[in-house]
Amino acid sequence: MESHSILHTNYECSRYSELAAIPTGKAFSKLLASADAHLSPESTLMRDSYERADILELTRWLLNFCIRIEIEREFGPGLLKDLPTYSDFLELVPNIESVSNDEILQMRGLHHIFSTLKTIKSKFSIPSSFAEVFQTALPEPKDLIKVICIKQCNGFGLWDQEGECMGHAVFPAASFFNHSCSKNLEREIGMRLVLVTDRVQNAHDSTCTVIDSSDMGILKALQAQVDVVMLAKRDIRKGELVTHSYVDPSWNREKRRQYLKDVYYFDCNCERCEVEI
Repeated sequence: MESHSILHTNYECSRYSELAAIPTGKAFSKLLASADAHLSPESTLMRDSYERADILELTRWLLNFCIRIEIEREFGPGLLKDLPTYSDFLELVPNIESVSNDEILQMRGLHHIFSTLKTIKSKFSIPSSFAEVFQTALPEPKDLIKVICIKQCNGFGLWDQEGECMGHAVFPAASFFNHSCSKNLEREIGMRLVLVTDRVQNAHDSTCTVIDSSDMGILKALQAQVDVVMLAKRDIRKGELVTHSYVDPSWNREKRRQYLKDVYYFDCNCERCEVEI
């Protein structure tokens, strides 16, 4: 792992324990009810739509995302070398205008939850809590809405050796390739052979943190991910738009277009979809 990864790990691990502040059982239901009350007296959107696992998954991603912003602001983007910046991320298309009103309200409810998470006692000495880091990076609901929509519209799957999708990541440069159901690019998917230690070196001293065995499979798979590489499937004509497909090209037109609308928030009008009407 390069130096920026160690620094990132030091920032991240110090706040992971705060995710325990997301309660369980009846207390979690009360948390969702509080978010519903924040939206409107009649709202049940949060209670109807979310389980604790959903909130935890998004919180972990947001923790990573907000810490990247924090590191950029404190040390400058140069520390992250050639990695994309927050500004690069914001250049991607969010398609917010295609998101339903209910989904927008749910994202507002999520902003309320993440802004009010309690700080728990931690063995780490950190200058701010997760809620403070979150509010600094994404102070208004509209900021979170844009980030979630960009993530949804531009994410690439991260796959393990069994072909299971572990999650998604955003690669801004690769996201500038448009979609077409008759793509001329193919994404290269594979795994590197890497040696992963079960200890992470602290960035400031010689101590090590032992990684829980349940997380080792995920860590190994993430470090084994190849870079996003697009290969030409065929000769590309001069002036032809280079594209790849966000869906399985073997699907019929109706299924492709419905999936793209539901997941990526746009109506596909590519040449193939027009011909297959």
